[in-house]
Amino acid sequence: MFKRIYYKIDIELLSPLSVGSGENAQTDKDIIVDALGNPFIPATAITGVLRSYVTEQGKTVKDGIPLDHAIFGYTLSKKLSNDECKKPENIETSTLAKVYDAYCTSDTKCCITTRDCVKLKNKVAVENAKFDMEAVETGAKFTGYIELLSDEDWCVSAIEEALSALHIGRIFIGSKTSRGYGRVSLSVRKLVISDVAEWLGFRMFESDSWQTDKAEALDLSRIAEKFEFVVQLKLRGGISVRKYTTTVSKDGSTAPDYQSLALESITENGETVAVIPGTSWAGAFRDRFAELTDAATVQDLFGDIETKTNVAYKSKIVFSESVFSDGVYKISTRNSIDRFSGATKSGALYTEKTYYYGTTQLSVSFAENPDDNVLWALGACFADLHHGFLSIGGLTSVGRGLFEFLQLSSMIKNCSSITSSMVRLTNGSRR
Repeated sequence: MFKRIYYKIDIELLSPLSVGSGENAQTDKDIIVDALGNPFIPATAITGVLRSYVTEQGKTVKDGIPLDHAIFGYTLSKKLSNDECKKPENIETSTLAKVYDAYCTSDTKCCITTRDCVKLKNKVAVENAKFDMEAVETGAKFTGYIELLSDEDWCVSAIEEALSALHIGRIFIGSKTSRGYGRVSLSVRKLVISDVAEWLGFRMFESDSWQTDKAEALDLSRIAEKFEFVVQLKLRGGISVRKYTTTVSKDGSTAPDYQSLALESITENGETVAVIPGTSWAGAFRDRFAELTDAATVQDLFGDIETKTNVAYKSKIVFSESVFSDGVYKISTRNSIDRFSGATKSGALYTEKTYYYGTTQLSVSFAENPDDNVLWALGACFADLHHGFLSIGGLTSVGRGLFEFLQLSSMIKNCSSITSSMVRLTNGSRR
């Protein structure tokens, strides 16, 4: 019986997206764009994310063939003996899922920005660890499609569960995903076609073809499982996660020498909002986490790269990017003062644009359900954050980057450990 299943996937970025092109013409790592310079999400990137999730489930279909092989196809990468080729995991298969590139929608101004990155150790930049990269900013929208050549339950359910995992933040797209990049929200419509004549007249890329009662909206919110807790935070003073700039403003005046990193709005009014990238959260928490546990636990949770052996360990914890609200910007000009003479230093006048007060939230998620020891240590880290022993960003010695804990919500089964640790916020820190 003839049957085709189509999915129209509307994607909205909830955090910056970095899908590299392999070029470094603009920055150390440029994003991939089309011939007109507009960013898009390659089908290979989407397929890789969905396939990786299906592979992690470790399921098989008839005759013991791995589920990911059956859906996305499989080709032997090396010659095997005849007996080895007959094993289910080595049987070559063709793909049942055709994934298409997701292009930026015409009614959205996709904002490509440059992010400065640097590796810190004890609040000091590591030598030769500074680089910049392009990213598509939060709020950009894309539309992509998936075509299934099978209506088998195991195929359909696996694809929809993977899409659900992407929607709820269980998996992400692109690079630096464990540091808050590549988080998306999906709106998916499903259309099943079982008539050949109808299929021949179907135009997948035309919106009119989806204006039918047969195209149902999928509820992806509760299909896949998620391990995450979300913390509401209040900024006590200023934040100095800095973006350095030498640009000139629109009216010709000189822009600040540096300013708080801001989310470049893609709305027409061009407003900007201060953010804390996941890299800043991860760096601060990793240093404090290392004081509470052993090196092996830190490496297993936060990931690492051994420079001598060039062996990489992927992070199992994901820190979101935190967007502020209800705060204010302040521009100030400052001098650097010589501590011995009390005079200003020559050439040490600079202007800073800093974000003050406001509230934000931080979501911390895991690749798998964390154990009690990890949750206890993270709870202690948040206790220190609340009491001012742990600060975020730069200029922390003059009171920047201090937060107050407001509320915790969790989707983790054994979250009693971190909850009990956070009870100490009202009674004093772990110290």
